[in-house]
Amino acid sequence: MLDRTTLADLDENSDARIARGLNWLAATQNAVGGFGSGGAAETAFAVLAITRWRPQWALTADCMRACEYLESKIASGEATETIWDEAVVLRVLVASDDAAMRGRALEQAAGLIARVVEPDARPHHLAQALLLAIAAKLPTAKLVSAVEKVDVAQLRDNPYARGQLLLAKTAAAIPQANWRDEERWLIAWVQKTNPTKGNFQDFCAAMVGLANTGTDQSSTVVRSRIDIIFSPVFQRPTDWSWYHFAWESSWALLALSTASSAARVELSIPDLLGLLKEAEEASDEIDAANIAYRTEVSGPALRAIGFWSAILGFVVAAAIALTSWFLFAGWDSPTVVGTLLGLWPVAIAVIAFCWNRINLLRKRLRQFLQPQVD
Repeated sequence: MLDRTTLADLDENSDARIARGLNWLAATQNAVGGFGSGGAAETAFAVLAITRWRPQWALTADCMRACEYLESKIASGEATETIWDEAVVLRVLVASDDAAMRGRALEQAAGLIARVVEPDARPHHLAQALLLAIAAKLPTAKLVSAVEKVDVAQLRDNPYARGQLLLAKTAAAIPQANWRDEERWLIAWVQKTNPTKGNFQDFCAAMVGLANTGTDQSSTVVRSRIDIIFSPVFQRPTDWSWYHFAWESSWALLALSTASSAARVELSIPDLLGLLKEAEEASDEIDAANIAYRTEVSGPALRAIGFWSAILGFVVAAAIALTSWFLFAGWDSPTVVGTLLGLWPVAIAVIAFCWNRINLLRKRLRQFLQPQVD
């Protein structure tokens, strides 16, 4: 047997990096209960991350202060701007140790679930609504049906949404046949991606989704890549936070926690070769989809460049013709001089506008057509 586990079981007591990261996150709570910048979703995610590692923290005055703060954000409307924000906040409140607060949150959660309109909701918003229904022990049939019918092709290269969707599907015990392709896509993306500040949140969301599947393939990939999150590029050894932000630190701690619960996996050589082959096939599918998408987008961009170039050429030609006429035919006519002086600023403005539009379109086209660097 070939042991693919490269990281021992994560534990706050045995890994000081986790303990220090949790301590830093807890210390970002302000006097009124918010975390980080004080946003509702940021605060809720911090509470979820801390209680995932330290369940006893849910019984503390600090946690109660955070829950009261989140209730105030719901009352003010800040926490209900999107389905995603409201669902994440209510996931915290339905687990509150305060019975009255829990009752209010359950009523609000039932209202949110009833309001979710399947065609209008974004896939990862549906995912968080489903996770809320599961946490609140509310009926899930409507949301399960909506999540099952999500066309993942519309997500394109979006591991952030795909990871949350996979997490919700597996948490709801949706049959593997519905999410197997999604899992393969995320496995290929995680294996080929070198995390950066720009995609760190995507990486964590993908890892959380994969770790929750419980499959041998996902567990193997997660446990072989999870140590990247501890890189000093991301977790700063000066204070043990991730990027000095509560949001990124919460995502990192949730990913580490989910990965720590992934079962230890042993694969035979043939199993490992099969996994690698599947990942390679999924990677090829991603590349083919990206090429098709860039081709689809580049056509309108090229036509727009041609349109503005034609206008630019016409205006330049007209300006040259008028100037030539002034120099050779009408230089002594006040009417001609006045007309020319009035038209030149307009011509210059049109030329500048066309030139800027062409350069902008060319820049966007280059961004679409250049190879993705992971």
